Amino acid sequence: FWLAETEAVSVSGVLAIMSLGIYMNYHRTAISPEVERLLHGIWNIMEYLANTLIFLLVGAVVVLIPYQNALQNTSVPGSSAAGPSPSPHGSPQPQAHWVPGWTDLGYLGIFYVCTTAIRFA
Repeated sequence: FWLAETEAVSVSGVLAIMSLGIYMNYHRTAISPEVERLLHGIWNIMEYLANTLIFLLVGAVVVLIPYQNALQNTSVPGSSAAGPSPSPHGSPQPQAHWVPGWTDLGYLGIFYVCTTAIRFA
């Protein structure tokens, strides 16, 4: 992909990958069955890792948004109960934000191990 996109070659990387796929499918018999099984296993692992990464990122975003919204609606310690005190320019001061820590990362790791164990059980 990157080679096709360089200034020297200057073709579409997407079309280059598509053409390579068509070529490899046409010459499929050139790959031995052992190598084909190995490649299939490698791609299964890559699929699993990419899928895991996507779901971890989506889960982190889904969890962080409610926390940020909840913390924006609370007042900063030391401020009045009526809400944040305005700055000299008349706009409210920024609210405290929740920052994930090591404990949260530990809970995420435990959750990941449990869901993976349930998946393969």
